[in-house]
Amino acid sequence: MLDDLLIDDGPPWSSGGLSQAASPDRRPGAGDEVWQAVANTTDAHVAILDRRGRILAVNDAWRSFGRANGATSDHVGDSYLRVCDEADDPIATEVVAALRAMLSGDREGFDMVYPCHAPWEQRWFRVRARWAEDPRPLIVVSHRCVTDLHLSAVAARRRGFVLDAVNLAVVTTDVRGVILTWNPAATRLFGWTWDESAGRPFQELLAPGLPPGALGEVGEDGWERDLTLVRRDGSVVPAYVQARLMRDHDGQDDMIVLTFLDITRRVESARALERARNHLLAVTDSMGEGMYTLDLEGRLTFMNRAAQQLLGWTFDELAGQVMHDIIQPSPPPTAADAPRQRPIARATDDGEAVRCEDDLFLRADGTPLPVAYTATPLQTEAGAEGCVVVFEDITERKAEAERLLVKAEKLEWVRRIREALDRDLFELYAQPVARLADDAIVQHELLLRMHDAAHDGGVISPHRFLPIAEELGFVREIDRWVIDRAAALAAEGRTVHVNISALSVGEPWLMPHIGRAIERHGLDPSSMVFEITETALVQDERESRRFAERLHELGCRVALDDFGAGYSGFRYLKQLPLDYLKIDIEFVRDLAENPASRSVIEAVVSLARKFHLQTVAEGVEDAATYALVRELGVDYAQGYHIGRPASIEPLAEAA
Repeated sequence: MLDDLLIDDGPPWSSGGLSQAASPDRRPGAGDEVWQAVANTTDAHVAILDRRGRILAVNDAWRSFGRANGATSDHVGDSYLRVCDEADDPIATEVVAALRAMLSGDREGFDMVYPCHAPWEQRWFRVRARWAEDPRPLIVVSHRCVTDLHLSAVAARRRGFVLDAVNLAVVTTDVRGVILTWNPAATRLFGWTWDESAGRPFQELLAPGLPPGALGEVGEDGWERDLTLVRRDGSVVPAYVQARLMRDHDGQDDMIVLTFLDITRRVESARALERARNHLLAVTDSMGEGMYTLDLEGRLTFMNRAAQQLLGWTFDELAGQVMHDIIQPSPPPTAADAPRQRPIARATDDGEAVRCEDDLFLRADGTPLPVAYTATPLQTEAGAEGCVVVFEDITERKAEAERLLVKAEKLEWVRRIREALDRDLFELYAQPVARLADDAIVQHELLLRMHDAAHDGGVISPHRFLPIAEELGFVREIDRWVIDRAAALAAEGRTVHVNISALSVGEPWLMPHIGRAIERHGLDPSSMVFEITETALVQDERESRRFAERLHELGCRVALDDFGAGYSGFRYLKQLPLDYLKIDIEFVRDLAENPASRSVIEAVVSLARKFHLQTVAEGVEDAATYALVRELGVDYAQGYHIGRPASIEPLAEAA
């Protein structure tokens, strides 16, 4: 405390303190004791001199230092100037010269650091001399050990020399961000001199783009970041910045040390690399084909935009994963090495370019993607190895090929149908219909077949050629043929069920043709039962109703086929003149196991009786179902249990 007062330029004590205690003209009093107590609290070595340089008083630290260094007296009452002269030491001589200048009025005081080494250690002291009034002038001389401060200053200067020698800009600020120090490298980097930067806020001078309060976030661990800083001439420089918080001996925040590394070259290299990368991305993203690259282990390293869109995955979702396991179907369990057998694997394993014209990738949603691709070995100058796969979606190509194939098949069916009509290669098969009341076969449903002239007359089912015949307009000729043959069979005394295309219903030629066939063969019209499907009703309900009415006018009967399969069947019961309801096979085949089917058939039978209609159960495949439909009151049954469709010739012979 006393030393701090001695450093101050003003008078350190009141008139009741030092001057009274140090005056040689008075006897010691209470003031002397106060001064002595205060002086003894400082570790500085303090002596009070009068205007002649005589030592009036010293403190305990002065006496202790003297004894520790071999002094036999504290020299109170002696001339401080004489003691220094007798020391014959350059430093003492310099101190004496300064004191004489003070005593002569040439200077107000002095302050210097000097070495005072002991045999066992190096020491530095700081000597200060100041005038004090009590009320007469006195000189206060203090010596304080500043070894630690001196060594710290030397170390700091050495660090400064090192910092000045390296091309690393170093700036220190106080905790508010005001610049304290600035090394030459900072001047070279930013253009500001130390005099121009000192005392200015760091953020205002160099980093206007730094978020407010960023320096306050430094903390014990500091921070590191890339910043764009402003030079004196207004240009900018990219820099890697490290900020560290320094604390004083008391643990209080003292200053912030900022180091700056010019990363212009690194940024330019990164920008050049980014430009090259962007150029590559622009090229690859402009491709209509998908492209991805793999390393030697088959892991994904790149994927362009088209590949992401085609596959439904983003690059981030697949990066680093083995593409074989994701986008290609899993190999059979028995083929342990199947992934390496895939064509793409040959590009990485064997260094062989591979072209595949037809393969499947799997999309993210699990759906297959037909693709054609090229897998080419890849090796860069940097040593990266793998392969690049360029693929295209061939869905449209395959669809077009399939369309062409279908078209070719249709053309072939046109030839075959035309040939069948010309060479009479169509034939009617008959499936028996049993009357459940007495198990008698009383009716037959006529089913169309076609003989294959190219394969030894093999039989072709109608589902293979009828859709094409309907599409291409041959069905009308086929229906005429069916009506003529059915009429000839009915004329032999058999009741037959006739199926004709929904496209023929409503055609102007249909009813006259049926009438002429009946007249030509002289048959009982009731022996011909024409089946109408819901498809025909939906296509043209008005024409279907007229067709049914005109059939009744001729004396023929009408059956509503596949009843219950559609939603509108019940509505047609009151609109169409019907004779039979043919219960859809869907409710018959599982009748023995499904209570719902039983309920439907019971309802249909009940409904048919109210409309005075007879029912036919289709698809009776076994004895149990046969017994059940009889139990439920169905009138007729047909199915494999009763008889399979067979050639019409044996039936004609039996008639």
